Amino acid sequence: MLKAEADTDDQQNKLIVIGLDGGCPELIEKWLSEGKLPNLKKLAEDGCRGVLKSTILPVTPVAWTSFSTGKNPGKHGVFDFMERKEGSYDLQPVLVGQSCDSLWEILTQAEKRVIVINVPMTYPPAKVKGIMISGLPALDVRKDFAYPSDILDEIEREVGEYRIHYKVEFTGENHEDFLRDVHFLIERRSQVARYLAENYSWDLLMVHFQATDWVQHFFWKYADPNHPDHNPFPSIARHAIRDVYMHIDKELGKIVRAWHENVNVIVISDHGFGPLYKVVYLNNYLDKMGLLHFKKGPRYLLHKLGMTSANFYKLLVKLGLGNAVPRFRHNKQRIINLFISFNDINWNRTKAYSFGHNGQIYINVRGREPKGCVKQGAEYEELRERIIRNLKALFDPDTGAPLFDSIHCKEELYSGVYLEKAPDIIALLTRYNQEANYYSNELLGEAPNNLSGYHRLNGFYLLSGPMFVASAHTGEANIIDMAPTILSLFGATLPADMDGQILEEFISEEWKIQSGFHPSVDTVKGRIEEKRKREKPRFTEEEEELIKKRLRKLGYI
Repeated sequence: MLKAEADTDDQQNKLIVIGLDGGCPELIEKWLSEGKLPNLKKLAEDGCRGVLKSTILPVTPVAWTSFSTGKNPGKHGVFDFMERKEGSYDLQPVLVGQSCDSLWEILTQAEKRVIVINVPMTYPPAKVKGIMISGLPALDVRKDFAYPSDILDEIEREVGEYRIHYKVEFTGENHEDFLRDVHFLIERRSQVARYLAENYSWDLLMVHFQATDWVQHFFWKYADPNHPDHNPFPSIARHAIRDVYMHIDKELGKIVRAWHENVNVIVISDHGFGPLYKVVYLNNYLDKMGLLHFKKGPRYLLHKLGMTSANFYKLLVKLGLGNAVPRFRHNKQRIINLFISFNDINWNRTKAYSFGHNGQIYINVRGREPKGCVKQGAEYEELRERIIRNLKALFDPDTGAPLFDSIHCKEELYSGVYLEKAPDIIALLTRYNQEANYYSNELLGEAPNNLSGYHRLNGFYLLSGPMFVASAHTGEANIIDMAPTILSLFGATLPADMDGQILEEFISEEWKIQSGFHPSVDTVKGRIEEKRKREKPRFTEEEEELIKKRLRKLGYI
């Protein structure tokens, strides 16, 4: 790591990447046209922008890992926030993909200097040539989320308190306190980015803002008059999403202006956003199909009598016990434990099950799962076809619309050494969310408490600066194309098994000539076996529960 003296490097060869988690292209375009995002607008006038296709599934860990590796999930091994522990049906948080190098590790091999701040799925931090501060699922309390290890002490000494995550939990009533904490994190992240960029040498600076994702999950119904739960009050909630975008735009301007106007900037989101209306109880549907079975016991009896955690909440409201509802919401997980859940599944008899939040279905395959009972081959294929056929026949009774946007077998979407880890069926949901942690006797239910917005496939990209063309809109791109494009700009060698393509049409012809642009591909497929053996940090039960609590709050598990 090199302290910057008078960093006289050509600004035209520096690149700033800003990540807007869940950045919604429709909202961004609206506010660009209204002049509410002046710094983004200035960059857009000198560059190009358009829709950035996310991964399927369009969820944070999958999309950002695909961004940083340029590979599909079958090669990097990340399919969701949670995964089954090996040899068990217990779930654990997913950490950084272990099967391939990220773009900052490849840049380090190419002797380029990087500063990477809070990008999801960078925990544990890589030993880069420069600085890395991890994003989720890293925990603030562990203080092991930065490389080099002493950089956090310097940040807190020179800039102030540093956190990855908000500490004010949103309750649906504490709008002002929650938003104050979110805006603090935006400003502090910007301050740290500017401090590090001014005091250390770098070629690539990447800063990720999670706040856009948080506020759209919680505050969509306040801003959207067409949402069935629309509530325009209080006004701070109605404008919360817009205000966060405007604040990030302001901080983006500060980061860019700290350097020369000719610095190159990429702004991207990992997925888009839209309204969330209902939840789907997929495991309940598999139960009704006779493919999922529960252990017999008191919770099972309650389930058969129609008493589930979802119905318990409705009963409180029907009985007029409104004052108990906030307490129920606050202690939701404790209440859920009284009723049937994923832990009550009888695995010896279960043929198919679901976990996750976006329509992932797994076949309980013999020889793959610990208590698998479905034979590989014809039995597996026939069962999978049957499930897909049934899912295609499901419609929302209120709208008549198909319940799923699309339904895929895993091999249609993924390829690589981790294909076996992928869900066997991906039934893509965008208007709905899946509730896999607790069960209703219905297929559809009300949206989870405090959640009114959810992910969409279309994200956003903007490229501006001497490296890029200035053509307003250049059309659609894919998130896996970003890593090979960025690497090619620095002359780094691309791994041969990258799935993404270099977006050469976005790169300025003049800059290509001046820089001697000549992309190269390594004919060796990287250090897959070596990376698989890299030791993962272990979380305590308490730390795992803290991670799960945060993911639960956002509707991810």
